[in-house]
Amino acid sequence: MKNKITGGLILTAALVSASLLAACGGGGSSVSSPVPTTATQSKATAISSITFAIPLGITLRGAPSQSLSSRVKKPAFIDASTDGAFTVIFDNSTMLDAIPFQPNGNVTEGEAGPSGSGTLPDGGSFTYAVTYTFTNSQGSGSGNQPYANVSLGYTTTPGTHTLGIVETNGPCEPDVYGRELCIPTTSGYVLTEGQTTLNLQPGTNNVSTLVLKGVMESAYLCDAACDGQAGTYGASGYSITVFVADEAGDAIPYQTASGNPIPFDNGSYQIVEADGKNIVTITQPGTTYRTPGTADDSLYGENISIACNEVGTTQVEAVLLASDPSSGSVTNFTYNANNYPAAASVLGSVGADEYFGNVLSVNCTAGDVTTVP
Repeated sequence: MKNKITGGLILTAALVSASLLAACGGGGSSVSSPVPTTATQSKATAISSITFAIPLGITLRGAPSQSLSSRVKKPAFIDASTDGAFTVIFDNSTMLDAIPFQPNGNVTEGEAGPSGSGTLPDGGSFTYAVTYTFTNSQGSGSGNQPYANVSLGYTTTPGTHTLGIVETNGPCEPDVYGRELCIPTTSGYVLTEGQTTLNLQPGTNNVSTLVLKGVMESAYLCDAACDGQAGTYGASGYSITVFVADEAGDAIPYQTASGNPIPFDNGSYQIVEADGKNIVTITQPGTTYRTPGTADDSLYGENISIACNEVGTTQVEAVLLASDPSSGSVTNFTYNANNYPAAASVLGSVGADEYFGNVLSVNCTAGDVTTVP
């Protein structure tokens, strides 16, 4: 198998600039003629730092099982190896290209990850470092949700700059039995991304913020066991929780910025009966969903119920809206059908595991159908 990283992230930038150095000297005498003034001035520079938090698909208990059928509850992550990477594009030039960040098994609070440095196209410089914690860069966390907090510092010229960050998944990797069950063409698939404009002035700059948004590519429609089945028919029908996930199979978490929910990167999804035969009625909190839900532990999911109207079998799906974008928003990153989902796509099995994630087959029997007088 391959994998892992989630979407739905917050990026925080703390921007400070270097001082403009200007030295003026002069002198005078008892005579009225002026003495020339000599001034030496260095080129203005802006020194900025930015941090962003990537939720990781491992917990305090380590890697969950690889088997879909053995998972007791979703969202559960496919595995603990984050062989994905992040790319930083600064002023339309690649500043960091597919930098991997792999924790080894369980995360230790404060554990250091990869780090490095480099040169910007304008002659400036940058550094980056990854630290694993159970708190994201805005100071919040969920106890057993670890994060890779990336700190990115750079020195550049004052003025207007663009900064884009794209997180992608890695190539297929064999599971513990040597099987490659993933879809090979989805290496480099976009998991989350964001872009902002920075207006850097000499002197101290205000703090700015950027939100990295998770890219919907897959979904789990789960009964209590989350085993791909509809579960037991109850008074209101089948009780289902819908988890929307990225290509790597990680549920996109509910997060906020300035008190507002962070939306998905690629629009909204809706939950529909695929064939439109009205075999079932879907009762749900909304008709479309632009942000991750909070049904499970206030972090993920939307609760719905599916009631039978007549005898028959149908399929319930989570589907992107036809009006959604089919490419991302980071300038100078190349999007195509192999790395970004098309509008109107069904959020089904994930590329990271061809058997993982599902649409839901619903079989309505005579005993399930309720006749309304």
